[in-house]
Amino acid sequence: MSLKEILLEEDFHSIQKEGIGYIAITDGSKCRIHHVQCSNVDYYYFRTKVIENNRKNGSYYWAPSLNNLRARWKDSDDCLHCKHL
Repeated sequence: MSLKEILLEEDFHSIQKEGIGYIAITDGSKCRIHHVQCSNVDYYYFRTKVIENNRKNGSYYWAPSLNNLRARWKDSDDCLHCKHL
């Protein structure tokens, strides 16, 4: 399974710039999946959740396909805003 936790700001920006794949944002036991270009995948929220709060309340993960993320989070929600573009 191809799945990468996004830990660095540089990786977050690089993934968004490439525009390929999907991002899972976890928040406690919940997970929501977005296309990388979704406007709800926001740098400010990434920085707060991952960098400042040290992933205490959740994390960001990237995968090239929806199947990779759905295999990991079977009960994930789809973003209602982007609907995976």
